[in-house]
Amino acid sequence: GGFLNDPMLALVQTPHYFYSPDPFERNLSVGRNIPNEGMLFYGPIQQGNDNWNATFFCGSCAVIRRAALEQIGGFAVETVTEDAHTALKFQRLGWKSAFLDIPLAAGLATERLVVHVIQRTRWARGMTQIFRLDNPLLGRRLTFQQRLCYLSAMLYYQFALPRVVFVTAPLAYLLFNLNIIYSSASLIVSYALPHLFLAIYVGSRMNGRYRYSFWGEIYDIVLAFHLVLPTLVTMIFPKRGKFNVTDKGGLLDVGYFDFTVVRPHLV
Repeated sequence: GGFLNDPMLALVQTPHYFYSPDPFERNLSVGRNIPNEGMLFYGPIQQGNDNWNATFFCGSCAVIRRAALEQIGGFAVETVTEDAHTALKFQRLGWKSAFLDIPLAAGLATERLVVHVIQRTRWARGMTQIFRLDNPLLGRRLTFQQRLCYLSAMLYYQFALPRVVFVTAPLAYLLFNLNIIYSSASLIVSYALPHLFLAIYVGSRMNGRYRYSFWGEIYDIVLAFHLVLPTLVTMIFPKRGKFNVTDKGGLLDVGYFDFTVVRPHLV
């Protein structure tokens, strides 16, 4: 009831909760022993966004004020992540958003890895579109903290290219005797080891039970090869791409190997 007392509150978002296992939980036979991939976003990230009045709209499990939606001309359709873009438009006009950290609805997770990759590819393309077409660093009305929150979400999906470079760098040496970094092993260890230790330690302390460092590496490596081309193309041609609804509700009663998704990893 307290949310209704603020006439400038445009959006109240609640977490997405999935009662079915995602492809990682199912295929790696870990079940609920690891945090769901989305727990980090619907935990510390959205809580932090809420602290700076920068809560993202996530497409469902939310309540939106009609007057605010009418003022921005309806849901944003310029990008394929209409939810986050709609929230950004709210913020630009001075509307507020809030995150209620209580799951109020349950839904289906993506059943197959290929569907999971397609969904994340759309998110990556959409956030890159917003970065190019409605950059949060530009324009008025946004606070410095809001700009950083939106910018962080958009730049996250640019991890794909550097991740692929670092994964394939050893192959360049093994197959073609190419040294990506010209330095002695001791010097590399001196610089890289402290950074790796601090990155893993700080990440573990900040993310806690929401994302384990090891599983975070798995999530990113699985997606990296599939996100490189869409993010690069969208950065150059931001108006390309179309919206695709994520297919859910399939029945998986027979196991199979999805070669098309893991082909770049096998290579």
